[in-house]
Amino acid sequence: MLTSGTMKSWSAERRILAAAAVSIAATAAAAAFWWPLGITLGLALVFVWIRPLAKRLQQAEQRLRAVTDHTAALVGYIDADQRWTYNNATYEEWLNAERNAITGRKLSEVLGHAAYESLRPHIERALGGWRTTFECQLVAGGRVRDVQGTYVPDIDDKGRVHGVFELITDDTRMKDRERELARLAHYDPLTGAANPVAFNDHLCRALAHARRARTATAVMYLEIDRLQDLKAQLGPAASDELLREFAVRLKASVRATDTVGRFGEDAFAVVLEGMSGNDEVSDVARKVLRAIRTPIRSNETFVLITAGIGVAVGAHDAAPDQLIQEATRRCRARMPLQSLGIAA
Repeated sequence: MLTSGTMKSWSAERRILAAAAVSIAATAAAAAFWWPLGITLGLALVFVWIRPLAKRLQQAEQRLRAVTDHTAALVGYIDADQRWTYNNATYEEWLNAERNAITGRKLSEVLGHAAYESLRPHIERALGGWRTTFECQLVAGGRVRDVQGTYVPDIDDKGRVHGVFELITDDTRMKDRERELARLAHYDPLTGAANPVAFNDHLCRALAHARRARTATAVMYLEIDRLQDLKAQLGPAASDELLREFAVRLKASVRATDTVGRFGEDAFAVVLEGMSGNDEVSDVARKVLRAIRTPIRSNETFVLITAGIGVAVGAHDAAPDQLIQEATRRCRARMPLQSLGIAA
């Protein structure tokens, strides 16, 4: 919106331009009559009308640069040869370079191959005359940023594209929050183990893979004994550290392809995928048992944790709920692992 102040300023500039036009016409007429008079009037025109107008334009450019230099986003202009011809001050911070080492150079030279390739398709589309908005990760200046960018083509009245206006904002904090919320929606915040929803998703994927590969999938369910007594004895902070260490040991005992989940306060479960048979399940179970039977240091003392453990092995056509329920039943019934041919 134009304010009354800007309208007055605009009107003043239009008066200057109108007066300059009249003066140019008068100068031309005078020069035709007597050339010294034309030169004199021309110089007067420069000092009286043109210089104030040029000063106004320079001040307007300085104000515009001051505004863009205090903007946290990248604001620039890219010409048809993909050179930056204008950059605000934010480029220096993002690219860790002086502005004179950025302006006038090609993007590929300043950014490097990987960062340039992440922007190239969008720049080329804009140079083709299309406004484009995008999101990507930009690796530049020694940092990785999640960015959102907009490229607007600079098109003249004949339809020719002379360059691209560039606006890129840093969305890293917002994306980090989104990733953290997604993590909290799928993982236990205390131990980092998958929550029941995520665990079930992993189990379904493992069973789908088992159907294709004709392998078996096992679920191991563990319940820590006397956890409430341990919490009363050690206190909340120490018992939380105990649970974290239990989860760390559990994850270290299984393969990278397996999934550790937390079910309730004192229960954990593991998806063992791609099992060739009970022998392989037995190897993993023995590692888990050795890990959880090793005392855990807490408050200058060593705490021995015991836990019930149940294992259910399913063929490639097993149902996920049935596997979890069977492993839970075996754990709570304290059924020996030998019943599955697993040596404890």
